[in-house]
Amino acid sequence: MKVLTVLFLVLPFMGQPLAAQTAGADSTRTGRDPRKALVSSIIIGGGQAYNRAWLKMIGLIAAEIYFVNKFRENRDNVKQYPDGPDGTEFSLNRYLEKRNKYAWWVVGTYLYAMVDAYVDAHLDSFPADSTAQEINEENTSIQEQ
Repeated sequence: MKVLTVLFLVLPFMGQPLAAQTAGADSTRTGRDPRKALVSSIIIGGGQAYNRAWLKMIGLIAAEIYFVNKFRENRDNVKQYPDGPDGTEFSLNRYLEKRNKYAWWVVGTYLYAMVDAYVDAHLDSFPADSTAQEINEENTSIQEQ
């Protein structure tokens, strides 16, 4: 469980840095369309592919596959509980809790992917290094004096 928590804390920072605006860039440029990113994210990882955040896409697909497999495993344990394998590890209630927990993780991962794709597309044209540009401009103006 700790690995999953770390995974969800790290996923937002795995994407590629946003493209910075250059001085000659058109200020009316809107970047990627958030609505297209949202539509692309109907398939898990599609929105991240639209935004070219390849590492996020791989991480979200892997997480979704893991959660779906754990959900199926616990769903099968619930169905087979009376005739379950010898030495049943948990009670029926515990298998039900685990099944439901992984169902929520599946839904949560899917919704996270959609929101992340929308926000990344919306912030595509945002100048990611504006503070660094201001510091560089101050340093050059000081050096010129």
